[in-house]
Amino acid sequence: MKKFFYLMLSVLLITLLPLPGQGQAKENNEPDVALWNAIKPLDTTVTFLNTGAHPDDERSDLLAYLSRGLGVKTASLIANRGEGGQNEIGNELGNALGIIRSNEMIEAAKITGVKAHHLSKTTSDPIYDFGFSKSPEETLE
Repeated sequence: MKKFFYLMLSVLLITLLPLPGQGQAKENNEPDVALWNAIKPLDTTVTFLNTGAHPDDERSDLLAYLSRGLGVKTASLIANRGEGGQNEIGNELGNALGIIRSNEMIEAAKITGVKAHHLSKTTSDPIYDFGFSKSPEETLE
């Protein structure tokens, strides 16, 4: 009788308890990007610094690959804000253009995982992009 009781109890437990892997949660096939971005940098101690004169003087694809793909600590140090550049999509020039280009670089860096730095901190900073010059004299002027 005791064996029969244990047998029935075992059968009852097997039918009522879910087996491992038969949980109620749905399987998530989408990658956890935040987890990847947190764990991947632990694979390496490499640091990479990109330098340039203007906010568009970087290889965004390379920097994103180094940062997001390989987990390399990546930064971009830009001298000025690009005030002397051309603007094909708006009317902003000078300081207004520099602000736009700097903000674009900062927002893009958030996506690529790159730390963005500017030597030029304000619109009145002496590190200013005055545009294209054709001679050393014109540059010094």
